[in-house]
Amino acid sequence: PSPEAIAPKMDIVRELYQQAYQSAKTTEEKIAVADEMQAAAEQTQDDPEGQFALYRVAREIYVREGDLRSAMAIVQVLDRTFNELAALKRMHEVIVNVARPTTQADDYSRIGLWLTEQCLSAGRVELAEDTFDTLRDRLVRIPADQLPQLKWTKDRLKNARELLDAYEFAGMKLQSDPADADAQASTGKYLAIVESRWDEALARLAAGSDPIFRQAASAEQSDSALAQPNALEVADLWFDIFRSTDAPLDRHALASHA
Repeated sequence: PSPEAIAPKMDIVRELYQQAYQSAKTTEEKIAVADEMQAAAEQTQDDPEGQFALYRVAREIYVREGDLRSAMAIVQVLDRTFNELAALKRMHEVIVNVARPTTQADDYSRIGLWLTEQCLSAGRVELAEDTFDTLRDRLVRIPADQLPQLKWTKDRLKNARELLDAYEFAGMKLQSDPADADAQASTGKYLAIVESRWDEALARLAAGSDPIFRQAASAEQSDSALAQPNALEVADLWFDIFRSTDAPLDRHALASHA
């Protein structure tokens, strides 16, 4: 729904639940009011703007009262129900603003690391970095059992940042020299590894300066019908590149593509 359509509905929801919320004294009682709003939203089928407003106000309360899981769940419900394009950004906002993260360190860390990976998978490198930095800034101590995941995610972010920086520099070079082989290679690697846009990446990699990527991309492009023996040979070429690198984001993307 448009902001213009939602605004009056938000006012109505706040007015309807104002007395119940003001009467609630404890965190648990305030969360219970948000639970009522969420239940009402689930039952509202003929008023999409009203349903959206109920979910939104409930999410605000969950964030304010520190109910991380419920706030994140509502963002996902809004994404499924209304195809909200900014779902990752909204979840990031929950991570940034939710109250008392240190009292729910295990959940906060797990969800923050999960969201960082979701942003990376969507090619949203800067949002992934912001989420990861927020997680580390707001938690005094990461739970010990999550330290390996933390390190793995940190390494993947570093890998993604290197690819993004090279991609942005390549974009400037290609403006003056569209045939620059180094720039073509950097552009192709970013498109393939970070954004999973392999169809666009192959032509770049085939024209690029990295010989092993050029060989694999050229072979895949020339095999348009992908007959079984040739397809296996192409997959082997990509898997050879996978075995040649230690970069975690590269390895995941290359293994998946192979």
